[in-house]
Amino acid sequence: MRSNVIKEEDAEIYIYGINQIFVSVLNVSSALIIGWVFGAVLEITVFMAAYIPLRTFAGGYHAKTPTRCYILSLIIIIIVLVKIKYFHFFDIIYYIVLTAEVLIILLLSPVEDKNKLLNVTEQKVYKRRVAFITLAELVIILLFKVIGLDNLFTVMIYSFVVVGCMLIAGKIKLAIQNNHS
Repeated sequence: MRSNVIKEEDAEIYIYGINQIFVSVLNVSSALIIGWVFGAVLEITVFMAAYIPLRTFAGGYHAKTPTRCYILSLIIIIIVLVKIKYFHFFDIIYYIVLTAEVLIILLLSPVEDKNKLLNVTEQKVYKRRVAFITLAELVIILLFKVIGLDNLFTVMIYSFVVVGCMLIAGKIKLAIQNNHS
C-alpha cells in the first residue's frame, strides 16, 4: 500500500539523503571505536569536531567512491592516533606546523571537486566561513595549550594538517583532471 507521502520524482533525493546519514553515522561510529581501541575517545572526538566543520567548507580531495572514502578516513584516523600516542615533538615544531597549515588553509580554500563545483558567490562565502572556523579553532588550540591540555592541542593541530593535505591533494587532482579534459 502506497501512502504517497514522498513524490516519486523526489524519491532519489530522499534515498541520497538517507544514504549520506548512514555513511556519516558509520564514519563517526568507526572513528569512535578506533578511538576506544587506542584509549583516545576524547582525542578522536576533538579531532572530528575540529576537522569536520573546516573540511566541509574548505573542500579538497574526495575519493571516487564511498568505500574508498571510508577506508581513507579510517587510515587517516589511525595515523593521527598513532602520531598522538607515539610521536611527540618540541612545541616549536607544532607551532611551525600550525602556522604553515593555517596559511595553506587560508590561501588554498575552498578547493572544489568536479562533483561539487562552486560559483563565485559560493567561493566567497566558503572562504569567509573557512577563515572564521580557522580563527575560532586557532583560539581553541591556543587555549588548550595555555590550560595544559597538550594532547588536545596536538590533536587539533593534526586536524589542520589533514585538512591542509586534503586541500593540496584536491588542487593536484583538479589540475590533473583539467589537463585531461
